[in-house]
Amino acid sequence: MISVFNSANLISSQSLTGIEIDSQKNLIYLFINMAITFAFGGISLKTLLDDMQD
Repeated sequence: MISVFNSANLISSQSLTGIEIDSQKNLIYLFINMAITFAFGGISLKTLLDDMQD
């Protein structure tokens, strides 16, 4: 789960280093990366909680 957050942070930091014209596109990439991070985080958290109940 930590690696998912780290990779999303690397992708977002790479996409945020651009010129000012691309700021709207970079913001879209940031939200996409956040959505992917929360999706993977939620899936792994659900898997962890399901494993703890068994």
